[in-house]
Amino acid sequence: MKKNIIDKKRINEIENDVFNILSEQEIDIIKKRFGIGFNKETLEEIGKKYGVTRERVRQIESVIIKKIDNIQKQNSKLSSLKEEILVLIEEYGGIVEENFLLDNFFIDLSNEEKDVTRFILNKLFNDYLDIFKDKKTKSVIYKSKNLNLEDFGFIKKNIEEIMNNIKEPLSFDEIMEKLNLLGIFNKTEKILTNLYKKSKTDNSKLFQNTIYSALHVMNNTDLNIFKKWGMKNWKTINPKRMSDKIYLVLSKEGKPTHFKKITDIINDYNFDKKKARDVTVHNELIMDSRYVLVGRGIYALKEWGYKNGAVSDIIEDILKKSKKALSKKDIIEKVKEQRMVKDSTIYLALTNNPKFKKVKEGYKLV
Repeated sequence: MKKNIIDKKRINEIENDVFNILSEQEIDIIKKRFGIGFNKETLEEIGKKYGVTRERVRQIESVIIKKIDNIQKQNSKLSSLKEEILVLIEEYGGIVEENFLLDNFFIDLSNEEKDVTRFILNKLFNDYLDIFKDKKTKSVIYKSKNLNLEDFGFIKKNIEEIMNNIKEPLSFDEIMEKLNLLGIFNKTEKILTNLYKKSKTDNSKLFQNTIYSALHVMNNTDLNIFKKWGMKNWKTINPKRMSDKIYLVLSKEGKPTHFKKITDIINDYNFDKKKARDVTVHNELIMDSRYVLVGRGIYALKEWGYKNGAVSDIIEDILKKSKKALSKKDIIEKVKEQRMVKDSTIYLALTNNPKFKKVKEGYKLV
């Protein structure tokens, strides 16, 4: 993915060009009105400061915007930036989310420099882009005028279907693999031809860019802390309860894990700024039937095939399923698939339980 194409030096130069044509009062008004380095203020709040009506502030704002807009025609830096942004958006499927754009294609901008960039994009580029706010997420979306939203809907629908069929978080590569298996690239290539006609980038790469941007634009998908995609309302994407955080950590680890290590991972990833405690995590592991104790303080997911019970219960289950007597070695190996215990512990449970009988071939149930 192409990244970091616009540096802060260019943004600072454009900011100077834009604000050099304004008086100090106009700069103050426009910065406060659009939250550039400040919290956004209402027309009424700004009017009180300058002793004028809100309508007068609105008129001043309109004059300022016209002044700034007029410099586009003769400012080569703005023209160049505009062209790059338009091409960039089209190379990402014609639609991008504002923070995705700022985080991926601008180098080391301060918060104020990001505010300036948002202002430029929203106020100076609105003749070249459709700019709107998502009603659900409040995210600002930039869309090429060449893209039909119905075409984007086709891409969105296929991503949603994949996620809802799998019902578990997927990496970006896994999503791409499944889209390619469905032949979505071939179906989408024709839809996006108009956007890609200026690009020298390979079409398969452009398709990948398009899906990556779409995941950020969609208001019902999200990344979990382990950088896997899923539906925003899934517990494995945005876990709220401690037990769900534990489940996500164990799924990521993919193996039985000590409860103290689970606690450390939860705190290291800082799920929601709530500090996890060993005792809380341990209690959740004990109470939730999704987890099985497999060793001293070590827990696994039940869905991995682990079963609850003492070592003798595990042996009983193994012998029930076997059509013949099993040797001590075989029993120990099978128990160790379920429990992290010493050989001596297994042998003790085997020899001290009246349910198990030693025969010539090994052990069987009485």
